[in-house]
Amino acid sequence: MEVFKTHREYFKMAGIFSYQSDPSQNLFLIRFSKNLASLSHSTPVYRNDFFEITLSYPQMMRFSVSGFNQETQQNPVLSCIAPLEIQQCTAHDYSGDIKMLLISPELLEISNYQSPFFKRYPLFDPKKENSLKLTQAEFSELELIYDQLEREISFTSSAKYTFEKFYLKLSKILVVSQGKTASSNRKEEIFQRFLAHIQSSNLSSKSIKHFAEEMAISYTHLSDTVKEVSNLPPSQHLKRFLNKLAQTHLLYTQLSGSEIAFELGFSSPAHFSNFFKEMNGITPIQFRKKPKNM
Repeated sequence: MEVFKTHREYFKMAGIFSYQSDPSQNLFLIRFSKNLASLSHSTPVYRNDFFEITLSYPQMMRFSVSGFNQETQQNPVLSCIAPLEIQQCTAHDYSGDIKMLLISPELLEISNYQSPFFKRYPLFDPKKENSLKLTQAEFSELELIYDQLEREISFTSSAKYTFEKFYLKLSKILVVSQGKTASSNRKEEIFQRFLAHIQSSNLSSKSIKHFAEEMAISYTHLSDTVKEVSNLPPSQHLKRFLNKLAQTHLLYTQLSGSEIAFELGFSSPAHFSNFFKEMNGITPIQFRKKPKNM
């Protein structure tokens, strides 16, 4: 899986050549309508090292974030994606514009993605839906915020202030219209941290005991807390996440079953195949032969 550490690497993959940035190059604003001739219509499965807030017009596009598939056919969508989320995008065409803001972690003074950064920036909370379907009124208000950012970004003397102002305005619209609130409950926080560890970890290190050690809590405490909050044991959350990633690879990459097994940290192709059939009722080969929705 490709991991893009710089904006240049990511832009080259996506076919993005026209963009705006602040003078320090910690904020990048991209309008897809200005890159139509070069945009990739199907990306590889990848991770990048940026926070991302994207406003999408309704159009024939499917994207996957950490194994969870979304489509933007009927409604405008706002997507808030944390660094190292596993992504893939396929578009029939870019019939509507997409406005994407990339934010470097350095600007937000975040060096550890497994810390609860989502307490400061709850829109990036891994427990919540990272894509929100918008009403037309919400979309119109958010579009104005992006337009204001487009006018300011190249000239700002403080990228951090510019982003915080943008984020605050965006959050207020969503809080008022959709009632989004950040949880302050300690057990909820542990559960959120656990999900963040799953989504940003090296998949070869996928034992619950390993996650508990990284979070500096006991295995029993982690297991009991996750089960209490979600009604599912930690192992089931990990299985669901791996299953979603496996489905994404099978549908949107050319990797063989053995390569996917290695990519996801399984001990052997047979182990992967048995796991996949247990989760889906069919083998990876049978799943790959199923017709795609897009």
